[in-house]
Amino acid sequence: GDTIHLFNEGPNNAWVSVGSGTQVATLPATAVANAVATSFPVPAGAVVVYGIPDSAVLSMSAITRTGTAVINVAVNRGC
Repeated sequence: GDTIHLFNEGPNNAWVSVGSGTQVATLPATAVANAVATSFPVPAGAVVVYGIPDSAVLSMSAITRTGTAVINVAVNRGC
């Protein structure tokens, strides 16, 4: 299948939403009891590999709790 590789240059952690149509990344609640996972984390300095359907047309959105982050995205087809 196809994959996307997300590298967060930092300096802050990011939460990313990937899917078809408009995407809105959201932050998890700070209290564990209220945590709802709607986006996946990409820690500063980390690479995350995300499997996607073959030939999918997807949108992506990212958010940080504070400051900014630089997210590099690479798509690998047929890997």
